[in-house]
Amino acid sequence: MSGSPRAPRRTAAGALELQQSERGLSRAERLILILVDGRRSLKEVRAQLRSIDDRRFDRALRRLVELGLVEADLAQLPCIEPTVPVAPLLANDLEESVYSLSGGSEPPVLRTSVARTTCEGKAAEPSLEVRPPEVAPPGRRFRRLAIGFGVAAVVILGVGVVAAIWLASVAISPRQVERNLSTVFGQAVTVDSTELRLVPMPGLRIHGVRAGGAPVLPELALEVDLRQMLVGLAPGEPWSFGIVRVPSATLSLPHAAALLDGLHSRAAELPMFVATVVVEALQIEDAVLLPRRYRLESHRIEGRFSRFDLSEVGSAGSMRLRIEPGAPGDGWSRFDLQARNWASPVGPAVVWDAVAANGQFAATAVVLETFQAQAFGGAVYGAAVAARDVESVFALRASAARIDVGLLLESLAAKGTERSGRSPMVVGVASAGIVAAGRGESLDLALQNGIALGPVTVERAMIDGVNLGFAAMHRGAAVNARGSGATRFSELSALLVADRAGVGVRDIEGRAGAMRVQGAVEMAPDHGLDGRLRVILGGVRGQAPLALSVRGTAAAPEFAN
Repeated sequence: MSGSPRAPRRTAAGALELQQSERGLSRAERLILILVDGRRSLKEVRAQLRSIDDRRFDRALRRLVELGLVEADLAQLPCIEPTVPVAPLLANDLEESVYSLSGGSEPPVLRTSVARTTCEGKAAEPSLEVRPPEVAPPGRRFRRLAIGFGVAAVVILGVGVVAAIWLASVAISPRQVERNLSTVFGQAVTVDSTELRLVPMPGLRIHGVRAGGAPVLPELALEVDLRQMLVGLAPGEPWSFGIVRVPSATLSLPHAAALLDGLHSRAAELPMFVATVVVEALQIEDAVLLPRRYRLESHRIEGRFSRFDLSEVGSAGSMRLRIEPGAPGDGWSRFDLQARNWASPVGPAVVWDAVAANGQFAATAVVLETFQAQAFGGAVYGAAVAARDVESVFALRASAARIDVGLLLESLAAKGTERSGRSPMVVGVASAGIVAAGRGESLDLALQNGIALGPVTVERAMIDGVNLGFAAMHRGAAVNARGSGATRFSELSALLVADRAGVGVRDIEGRAGAMRVQGAVEMAPDHGLDGRLRVILGGVRGQAPLALSVRGTAAAPEFAN
């Protein structure tokens, strides 16, 4: 014998939709989403919505299930489905036609029933009934409008009064504020003062928040979200209408971690009326991977703050870092990064067209499971890990594919001296396999002390501005970059080595017909070049190799023999 049908309930996505209203739900769909709380049966929900006929109710519930906003057993719905799906459309057309002929100020009422197949297999006859609209006298319509505005004004006034009374009760009890903040930070918190404001909307300002005796928040505000307050008036809805808003904050890394952990793991101990937490400008001290200012936002979903979104403040591009803490006591949290036109705080000093990364982190480790960064017509992808014990270490493995060398050098030139309109020294499409590692007393020092190296190959490579074959054949001729032709390679490879001293292109091995080019070039942090090239003409007997020095910058190299 089967058990009683399972009561419909909201999913996490459904709870979020009630807060953010992004799906464009109809009135019937939103009312059903508010009432399905996992406790009311489908019959009870239907009984509370007598203003919605059975067909609209069934259609709305099915759509909520399809959108993933509600979990419900659709087998509980009556097994009545229209066998003529175009009938409602015909009814709408008839309604518009009758209305245009009637010349009335309100549309007529059309009652339609289409052929349906019932549970017993019987078919109902389709019918169409047209009723002219009931036009209320002007005086009655005015009274209805006035009553509607009056009721709305009373509701809004009542909500404001309730919010003011609640905030006043909090304001006269600063110790309660300190207890709630102590719960969030997991340590003793004190406040200097509180201030109640009633206009334009009731709000509470809290000044001088200290945790463990150290100042952490100069000011925070507890504000009222009127829309959430009205939604919370629906039966079965938690009355969550408060927004905790912090204008700016500079936190130590332990305090920032305590804030997120407290909101996530101890949310049940906080007042349920707090629905949203926003820090407009957050800066975390000694956070090498998050060194800038960020906006932090989190919404309470099913009683918990289970997701935190950080977005970079004042950046020319966009960056969103989503953090989802794990189960209490687990110690690990998931993260997902999405960015566009963004300069990463670590790694090469370039602006990436797009970045995507995900992984997990704990108090002493960060695991970057996958990352992909697009720039210069290609992409770099791989994985990395950083950990701290006695000292900090990091390791990375990455691959680069289809990088336009010309675009890369133009980017370096834009960061250095003013552009001269000249072509880059080397053009081609590069691919590389890179490994990197470093160690130090802190993660910052580990990154500074790190070294990256790996093989690089360049397809369709060309050195613009010098014909190395001509220079080797005519040793007395001047070798001037940008003015002596070009050298096109059929093969070009090298070993790339990068550390805090600069970038080295070593073990260069290039072929251009019978000519071979070997050597090494070092590029300093200011993009200055220092290197030697050895040109060997394989088809000329008795011809000694030509040695060329490389000076200048990456944007304007200079060759001399």
